[in-house]
Amino acid sequence: MNKIKKSIWKAIGCGFLCVGLGLGFSSLKAQEVDSSSLSEGDEIAVGKDSDAKYQESKKAMEKAGGEAKRIVGAWYIAGGAGTAFVGANDGFVNPGGPITVNTNFSTVLGVLGGYHWLDTETHLAWTVEAEGAYIGTGHYLSLPNMNTALNIGALMVNGTVGYHIGNFEPYVGFGVGAVVVNAEVASANIGTNWAFAFQPIAGVRYFITAHWLAAAQFEWIWTDTLSGYNIGATQVTIGHAMIPLGLLAIGYAF
Repeated sequence: MNKIKKSIWKAIGCGFLCVGLGLGFSSLKAQEVDSSSLSEGDEIAVGKDSDAKYQESKKAMEKAGGEAKRIVGAWYIAGGAGTAFVGANDGFVNPGGPITVNTNFSTVLGVLGGYHWLDTETHLAWTVEAEGAYIGTGHYLSLPNMNTALNIGALMVNGTVGYHIGNFEPYVGFGVGAVVVNAEVASANIGTNWAFAFQPIAGVRYFITAHWLAAAQFEWIWTDTLSGYNIGATQVTIGHAMIPLGLLAIGYAF
């Protein structure tokens, strides 16, 4: 009987021990699960936060890249030919009297080079360029009984603004610089002088390819008075010249 009681008590003790161990193990597992769940949640939250920041940064970089590509530009050079008509009505000789500059239409050779910008969103375009032009011969002074000739060149710095429509780009602009005029009388050189000049500009460009372009440009050059020409003791002054000029050019953009 005593043995039976002892066996019962041992069985009860073992049962309580197993229950206690089971509860303890369950508690530890619950803590591990809670800890693991919290950690994963935190990682997910951090991941989401990092992804949101990444997306914001990506959008900012894409926007910055788009703005950077909005303005495109290229260097270009062009050459062309055209015609001009030179006139000056307020020249004079001393001693003597008033003289004029008379001309026929003459051939013009020109070279232009500069930088072209285009805003791809507004389609506005700008250029800054240097221009050199030889306005040719055929111009003469109205000196009686004298065979005269003028050779004229121009060096200008121009700025233009235009609007890009398809392959076309009409534009207007303004230039400043100088003209150089060499004068001859009876094939004898009587002087070479420079004068300040400015010009309004209007024209249109046509972009044939990504690199080649054609242009038609009209300029009206106005010059300051040119003095310092001498025929013996006679001093010759060429008045303010007006030079309407038309030029057809072909160019290449780098």
